[in-house]
Amino acid sequence: MLSIGAEYVLDSSDPQFDQALATLCRQLGANLAFDTVAGDMTGRILRAMPPGSRVLVYGALSLQACQIDPSSLIFAGKHVEGFWLSAWLRRRNLVGQFRLARQVQVLLAGELKTEIQTRLPLEEAAQGLALYSNNMTAGKVLLLPRLKD
Repeated sequence: MLSIGAEYVLDSSDPQFDQALATLCRQLGANLAFDTVAGDMTGRILRAMPPGSRVLVYGALSLQACQIDPSSLIFAGKHVEGFWLSAWLRRRNLVGQFRLARQVQVLLAGELKTEIQTRLPLEEAAQGLALYSNNMTAGKVLLLPRLKD
């Protein structure tokens, strides 16, 4: 990530992750976080952030329920909210949706570009899953249906 211009990169499997995250949150004044993992990561992020902070949970990659220490909510005034893009978009008018679509296209071509490590036919899904699970940071594995001639 540093090679593509990220200024800060943390590894959640590092034993010092929680302390490093708290330090960065303090240094940067981070009071809003986006959580796509859920599980215990939601609580870890929330604990690291200053009082009054907010975490928006928009995914559940861990396949686990969010685990939050209630003291973060009660004593530090922190908030956890869910965010579902489809519902948010339905509340926008047509012009707003069009503007947003243009902005997203620009981001997807640059900062939010998804790396693809390989493309495989659907018949090779098992091999694709094994490949991806052994090297997730190399990018996505796309499974493609066989097109009829």
